[in-house]
Order: sequence, then C-alpha cells, then structure tokens
Amino acid sequence: MKTEYLIAINALAYLSDHQGYISSDELAHKIGSNAALIRKVMLKLKKTKLIKTKVGAMGGYYLSESAKKITLDQILQACEEHDLIKINNGKPIYDERLAIVQTRLNAVCVDLSVLCHQRLNTITLADLCMNKEEGDTY
Repeated sequence: MKTEYLIAINALAYLSDHQGYISSDELAHKIGSNAALIRKVMLKLKKTKLIKTKVGAMGGYYLSESAKKITLDQILQACEEHDLIKINNGKPIYDERLAIVQTRLNAVCVDLSVLCHQRLNTITLADLCMNKEEGDTY
C-alpha cells in the first residue's frame, strides 16, 4: 500500500481516539512521519470532508463524522489511490506474445482492484480501532 494511504488510516485512527483538535506535529510524532507529509495527506482528507480543521495555535484536525461511518475505501479514494494492484511499469513490450500476456494480466489486476474496493467498502475505521473487549474480529 502507498505511504499516504497508511498515513491517512493511522492519522484518522488517532483522531478517532482523541477529543479536540490534534496538530500535524502531534500526528507526525505519533505516526512516525513528518509534519509536512501529514499536512499534505490531511488536506486530501479535508477535501473529501473526512476531517475538519481549525487554524491557529490551538487548531488542528478532527474527524468530521463517526469512525463507524468512514470506510477504508473512502480513505483510499481521498488519497487518490485508484490502482491498488498494478503490474505494468509503463514500458512498452515489444514481443507480441508477451504483450498479450501483459494485457491479460492487467485485466486480472483490474478485477482484483474491484474486489479490493468492494471489501474495503465493508470495513470501517472503527473496525480497525476496536479493542479486544469490544469484540475485535480482525
């Protein structure tokens, strides 16, 4: 998975466990990233209305809705990650037989991507954040 998607999931999970506004510096420290990358990812999450922000010294980020309503697929879409599984490196294949194999393999990847999106749409942020006492199924 891409770095931005993992950062987004971890940032949203952290926000779901805390009240009030959380700064990009705090998120960066807790996630093990840098504040600039956190701000870049959080901007994407804000554009899709998964989070709200407040500017200023006491500002930061907070979830715009319950973690139970946010799916992993929504987070993925917010991060603009559409190709979950991609085999082709973009370089041309000059052998005709191998080009056919690559075309068929790409079709398999598209099918797998559809299945992944369907599955991610059934898992919420709250599902990932559940404690064992709350009936963790993962």
